[in-house]
Amino acid sequence: MGREKRTIETTGGAEFALTNPDPDPGLPNGENQPPGSNGIRFMEIDAASGGSVTINRAINLPNSDFFSFLIRQASSSFSLTITMIEETGGGTASHQLSLPIPAGDQWLKIGVPFGFFGGEFNPVDSRSGGNGPLVGIRLSADQNVQYAVDEMLFGIEGTGPRAELHDFEETNLAFGPPLTDNTYGFSTIGVDDNPMVANASDGYTARSISGNSEFGYDTGGGLFPPPDFVRVDVDGNDVLSFLVKDLSGDTQLDVELRSSGGFFEAITVENFPQGEWERVEIPIDSLGDPAVALDPGISGIRAANSGEFLIDDIKIMPKN
Repeated sequence: MGREKRTIETTGGAEFALTNPDPDPGLPNGENQPPGSNGIRFMEIDAASGGSVTINRAINLPNSDFFSFLIRQASSSFSLTITMIEETGGGTASHQLSLPIPAGDQWLKIGVPFGFFGGEFNPVDSRSGGNGPLVGIRLSADQNVQYAVDEMLFGIEGTGPRAELHDFEETNLAFGPPLTDNTYGFSTIGVDDNPMVANASDGYTARSISGNSEFGYDTGGGLFPPPDFVRVDVDGNDVLSFLVKDLSGDTQLDVELRSSGGFFEAITVENFPQGEWERVEIPIDSLGDPAVALDPGISGIRAANSGEFLIDDIKIMPKN
């Protein structure tokens, strides 16, 4: 079904462009990249009064109560209207909030509790006890202005982001066919709930892998061009988190993060309950120096694997 794929639509003359500000491909720092951004891309918006930009993605948010994003000011003040579009049993419902954005040239970080969108805003899929996921966010301005957004994330107020709507980065499957002996596939939720996708997952597709080889994901450039970087300010208590469902009863993963500043340590995880989803949380400091995740940044994740399993929801998460 592929319902979690991100698409961007415009109306009323509004335009957008995904911007990579780096002077050379693969470098982690760009002159115009917002402070606090994890990556090297953001979205420029040329807004027409009455027009809108909508980012479509179905995302399940059972463990979130807070939305945050980065916005670059325009040369004149304007009112930004954020519309959360939620799927319901009878179609969709829209929940709006208007925010005054002062004139300037700085990046601002804005955080909004779910309650500001109204008490009925509950973007949780039925598989997780709600009546429907978030399916899109619409941005509109009341003036003809140029601004930019980045790092559109959801999380728990006071703790940090846990799920990403869009941060405008790219991720490539490294070590896919024919580079390894693994067999790859996808498990996707259809009309009915699919136990092959975890209820706790924020998306709708899990990766299936079987074999005795290795796999991984690179940010941006993949194996052969210089990689892009995700830069994350973490401490040793934060974790690399992912969901695993062991289908064969003997799955083993040796997991590591990659950085041009040096490889992190590989951590072995095994003894999963067969046929059940289990969340794995690996403390960042057990994978290596947490400072390397910020400078020069993370270029990918790797895992040597054996067995047949599903994997999903790979992210770095804050811990209290």
